[in-house]
Amino acid sequence: AASTGEWGTAGRNLEKLAGRHPHIDWIVFVRATVTTPTDSDAGERLYLEAARRFEAAGNVRGEVLARMNLQSMFYQSGRIGSAAQQVERVISLAERAQDPEIRMRARATEAQFFVATGTKLGRAHRALQQAEAELDAVPTYAEATLRLATLRREMGRPADALPLLVELLERDAYHLDALIALGHTIPFVWDGS
Repeated sequence: AASTGEWGTAGRNLEKLAGRHPHIDWIVFVRATVTTPTDSDAGERLYLEAARRFEAAGNVRGEVLARMNLQSMFYQSGRIGSAAQQVERVISLAERAQDPEIRMRARATEAQFFVATGTKLGRAHRALQQAEAELDAVPTYAEATLRLATLRREMGRPADALPLLVELLERDAYHLDALIALGHTIPFVWDGS
């Protein structure tokens, strides 16, 4: 949905779908995702609704994903305290999650938040290590690896990102373009050997 009109059309179609299937919580989440680029206030309300609905249904995955988006929106709008509350809720949910991808995403969100705010960097480092420990069990390995390599770079450890990127390339050459793009942002030191 590249243009505003396409986002609007998608939003209207999802709204109709929600009217026909009000019991499907994921429709609210997708509506939030589609609405946010053109109306962040409405997108925020929909993510809040999705988080509440997922919480009521005991859907940990859905609640974590909705709250991760809320955390990002709150942080970007300068509501750091609200963003921190979402991070804490995401972490508390992830601690009891059976899904390694949810645990990895939650820990990566935690690390990214504390790096971005320049606070609790030790906690950010531990969260990154915990996220990396889940990496092999995550079905979206390539996406997760790129995210964690980026976090290592943001934490001031660009050389530590290299082994993750090399491993990803060895496992999945399909992502070479993404690795090259990320590599342009990582200043690696060549020792002449």
